[in-house]
Amino acid sequence: MVIFIIVSLALVSNYKADADRSKTDADEHKVDADKYKKLKAIQDMLSELKTSGLFEYNEKCKRFEYKQDIKFPYNSDSIPVGSRRDLVRAGKEILDIVQKMDKSGGCKIQIVVEGRASNVANSSSKIGDHPSQEDLSYHRAISLVRLWEGNDINLQTTTSELYIAGSGYGGQCRYSGDEEAKNRRFIIQIIPYIPNLK
Repeated sequence: MVIFIIVSLALVSNYKADADRSKTDADEHKVDADKYKKLKAIQDMLSELKTSGLFEYNEKCKRFEYKQDIKFPYNSDSIPVGSRRDLVRAGKEILDIVQKMDKSGGCKIQIVVEGRASNVANSSSKIGDHPSQEDLSYHRAISLVRLWEGNDINLQTTTSELYIAGSGYGGQCRYSGDEEAKNRRFIIQIIPYIPNLK
């Protein structure tokens, strides 16, 4: 009788362990399915950027980027007048995605506006009104954010973070050689993520 009870307890214990393991496995599959749904939602939202014609995915740099070539005048942080309308349109498209992410929940986005400068020979350490190329490039990024804000485009929300940066002569995926002057611009990077993704 004692042996039967011990065996029965062992069977119940094994059954309970198997049931707990099955529940854990089922919970893990549910979490994986939820992660997939969120990732798919992000992918679908960002695919809208491709259809606009204003953004493209840079495979080499692994990021979405504003596709139009905005080339600032030498030593200037003033956005060329002819580029402003499309930049406002681009800001509205990013805002539309941010608002969709606000509604969908669980997804967040980081928007990085990175000003850049070209590394051309300059005998002066002062760059126009700016003490350095980093300062100049930072103010190029601020010029864009101010343009957006002046057109009621606020990208700082509960699901989005806006970063303003100036990389001067630095930054990934720069032009070099004969194309160095093309670095007088800024990069708009859109980086989606799911917080607490484990």
